[in-house]
Amino acid sequence: MKKNSTYCIYTFALLFITLVAFGQNKERDYTLQTQQLASAVRSGNLEAVKKTYSNMAIQGIDPVTGLRPFHLASKLGHYDIVEFFIIREQNLESGVYVSREEMPPMVHAIKQGHKDIISLLFTKGSRHPNGGWMRKTYLFHALHMEVGQDIIDLLIKHGADMKLAQQGMPLTKEKAEDLATAEKWTTEVNAKLTLNQFDKIDIWNTNVQASNMLHQMKEKYGTESSAFQREMDEIHEWRLEQLKSIIPSHKFAQLGQLSKQ
Repeated sequence: MKKNSTYCIYTFALLFITLVAFGQNKERDYTLQTQQLASAVRSGNLEAVKKTYSNMAIQGIDPVTGLRPFHLASKLGHYDIVEFFIIREQNLESGVYVSREEMPPMVHAIKQGHKDIISLLFTKGSRHPNGGWMRKTYLFHALHMEVGQDIIDLLIKHGADMKLAQQGMPLTKEKAEDLATAEKWTTEVNAKLTLNQFDKIDIWNTNVQASNMLHQMKEKYGTESSAFQREMDEIHEWRLEQLKSIIPSHKFAQLGQLSKQ
């Protein structure tokens, strides 16, 4: 009985070691597949890409660039390779292959100014014009990357909404009051000053944050209480300090009195 028990343990141990070794070899094989595919992408060789493509290779990360093959092709601007990947894999940007921290192909293309890739991802890649990354729209990223106006115009042409870009992502229905207040404050500032687009976005975000705080104080104290009045004054002062850090000093002096509510 003891001999049989020892034999079983030995057999299970040998099976376990075999499975581990198989898994490691399989993992090394997948890594090699990704390296070969990524190398073909870097060279811009579509025929080599077709030969080295596999469902596993497309999921891996190129050790040279730290990017997945589809992301790499979008960054380098290889139109025909991106098109090939889109045809073969419909869920390459936001599916199981990508963690939310990874810059998606669209943002890579925007950053590098590849207009043909951007249009391709919208048309054949079915990217939504107001989709995005890290809770910010594509247009938001484009504006903050300070890309050329031609890229901004292209995103808008495909349906990107400047309003959504200015606030990053849409506010919920419950915060419609915040949005209305932020809109009023932003319009007031823009009516008094001539500012560039990037300053306008920062001002909008500041006003949204301040209006959120104001809304919370309204719910906490009610609008008639002295505590709310004090909080409102503090929020107003905070907003002015933020605006002062955004707007050039010679222009800030032109603002004059601003609304508190």
